[in-house]
Amino acid sequence: MGTICLADACVQCGLPGQPCCANDSCSAGCCDPGNGQRSCIPAGSQCSTGDLCQQNGMCAGCGGPWQPCCDKATCGPAMICTNNVCEPCGGVGQRCCANSTCGAGECCASDVCEGDGQPCGPSQVCSKGACVHCDAPGEPCCSGSLCNAGCCDANNTCVAANKECGNGQICAGDCGICGTKDMPCCQGTSCIAPSLKCMETVNGPLCTICGWTGRPCCAGQVCADGGCCVGDANNNYCTAAGAACPGNLGQCANGSCGQCGALGEPCCAFNNAGVCTAAYAYCPNADVKGTCRPCGGQGQPCCPDGNSCQPPWHCNGGKCN
Repeated sequence: MGTICLADACVQCGLPGQPCCANDSCSAGCCDPGNGQRSCIPAGSQCSTGDLCQQNGMCAGCGGPWQPCCDKATCGPAMICTNNVCEPCGGVGQRCCANSTCGAGECCASDVCEGDGQPCGPSQVCSKGACVHCDAPGEPCCSGSLCNAGCCDANNTCVAANKECGNGQICAGDCGICGTKDMPCCQGTSCIAPSLKCMETVNGPLCTICGWTGRPCCAGQVCADGGCCVGDANNNYCTAAGAACPGNLGQCANGSCGQCGALGEPCCAFNNAGVCTAAYAYCPNADVKGTCRPCGGQGQPCCPDGNSCQPPWHCNGGKCN
């Protein structure tokens, strides 16, 4: 037994002789639609439609799943009357119920209920009971964890290429570990180990081995075994100690090419610009008449090759602290 609001008053409902409760329910017997009054009748009595009220709460032969609709229009809960047949509705893959409604977390798309994460239109996905646009960065992933030119992270959200997916991962076709050898650079700019350098490639920024002869210089223009770093801030490579530096700069020895490039020495002239070839040294204003000065240490200017500093310092406002 319950109550229902009728004519601005709460009245008892659900028992035989009382009005039907919400959703045409009765705690005993059947909800009889007779003359639009909808009152509860006891099991075994005659419904106004001529059928008998059964023990299952339905007038005989109508109102249940795949039974004829009662009064040619009425069905039990979670059913819809279609061509005078009560068809289950509201579940995934079923027709939408009245007013385009579906079960909790489901979406009505083209009169069919779709589950959460299922497509419900072109570039749309069902998300928490609503059809929303998907596949762009910041939007939900489309069905099948698909994103347009990006990755689907663990939160089912699209992430742009080369952006972090969380948990130390980066989007490179799929979310994976960043900053290690031959893997994408973290945030597109950095690598985990000092022996790796973030380099732009046809596959995007990748962490490559640095510091050895013929390889890119590591951060701070560092080369192994007294080698020399020759080139500009964005394109420099290591020359082995004892070998001739490119550009006819002289022989490499302890980071110095001939008589230039080391701390306190004149800047080397390379491609019409002043450069330094030793680790953690820079040529102010790239002046070919300048002198190589220290960079990367605490309180010193950040080195120009990617604003690098010596560990454990970090570049902040052009200074290493």
